[in-house]
Amino acid sequence: SMRTVGLLLLSALMVIPVATSQQAFVGFYPAFFGSMGIGVLAAVTGTVGSLQNYNGGTTSPGTSVGTLASGNVSMGTPATFRVELDGAQGDQLNVTGTVNLGGTLELLPTNASPVGTTFIIINNDGNDAVTGTFAGLAQNAEFVADGQRFGISYTGGDGNDVVLTHVN
Repeated sequence: SMRTVGLLLLSALMVIPVATSQQAFVGFYPAFFGSMGIGVLAAVTGTVGSLQNYNGGTTSPGTSVGTLASGNVSMGTPATFRVELDGAQGDQLNVTGTVNLGGTLELLPTNASPVGTTFIIINNDGNDAVTGTFAGLAQNAEFVADGQRFGISYTGGDGNDVVLTHVN
């Protein structure tokens, strides 16, 4: 079974915990880290203890549409949270703990979704509010990605999730 391990730190140097059914490796895992440059993309699926993204790192749940589960999440400037959408499905970060946002949201829709489709991109447990916002995207802001217009809410879902809605 998959175990939760350590801390995922995305920065100029990346520390990536890797969990397997046999062992947990904390630190640089060559098979995963070897193809990555400094401060680039971490496409991760599974569970990490906490996620901190600073200094230009990019967090992307999964290698296509996927889910990443974590404890507390903190994304500072100039971090990037990359979200892929494919029709009515999208990447999701499931958080058990606090959510502190900053940095940039990069949205990559690959296939058009129907107008009105909602995507919970950060599913925040409990009732603690999301603190901070993505750069330039205040509550209820609208923006365009690949010719599609989306709205963002930091109080969506069950009241404390980050939700995108395809508005036209």
